[in-house]
Amino acid sequence: MKRNHRPSPFGPVKLLLPENHRVVSIPASTTVTMAVREMIDAGYSQLPVLDESGKIIGMFSYRSLGFRVFELKGGKLIADLPVAECLEPAKFLDPEDFIDTTSSADFRDDDCVLVGSPENVIGVLSISDVFIRLNDFAEAFVLLHETEVRLRRLIEEVLTPEGVLAALEVINTKRREKGSSQRPLAKLADCEFGNYSALIASKESWQNFQSVFPTANRELLDAELNLVRDIRNDVMHFRRQITRADTQVLKRFRDRVNRASVTNVDGGDQATV
Repeated sequence: MKRNHRPSPFGPVKLLLPENHRVVSIPASTTVTMAVREMIDAGYSQLPVLDESGKIIGMFSYRSLGFRVFELKGGKLIADLPVAECLEPAKFLDPEDFIDTTSSADFRDDDCVLVGSPENVIGVLSISDVFIRLNDFAEAFVLLHETEVRLRRLIEEVLTPEGVLAALEVINTKRREKGSSQRPLAKLADCEFGNYSALIASKESWQNFQSVFPTANRELLDAELNLVRDIRNDVMHFRRQITRADTQVLKRFRDRVNRASVTNVDGGDQATV
């Protein structure tokens, strides 16, 4: 079956699985006591259960155990029951599925799903895995928004509105000289993130911003702006998983921009282009 691939933080689910993922399963004959010990030792809340042929027949979990304890009114019988007597149905997602459109699982009700088939499972996807994925993207979006808003404000404070127009015209002129068909930049809001490097860290502009960023040189600011731009493009187009290393880069640069102040400019005067 042909699948439509699209950029998204929701899949395919094979990319949402944790790195170095290992599936731990147990035979259907395992006692409840041994299964609970296995979950405690592994730090899991559920385990796939296999029949004699190695096919998954269900999930043993604290939830399925709780239901069985309630039905049997507790007692010594529970401890020695085989897990086959305490199962809930296993739900499967195809490795190429997207969790926001699939009908195979509903994470409002499902704590986890198996990725693969009853005969071939490649991983267990939990709700916490999904939350981590979405949280990393959401945090990156917020950091990028905060950074861009402050950058634009800082540029206007340093260059003045007239200086901004002059700097944008410099960019437009260079584009025309290169035969670019891009729409001319008429205001700061027209800028893409890549334009900020020309406005701040180009040789022509750096004299205006050098005092604003007293601990950084032009090359460092240019490198950081380009690094943040690349992460931004990955985030906006969902090109890859966003990691804690990425958000650390974004936080560091956001904090640098937040510390930047027009009052650092000599004499407190705004610079001109």
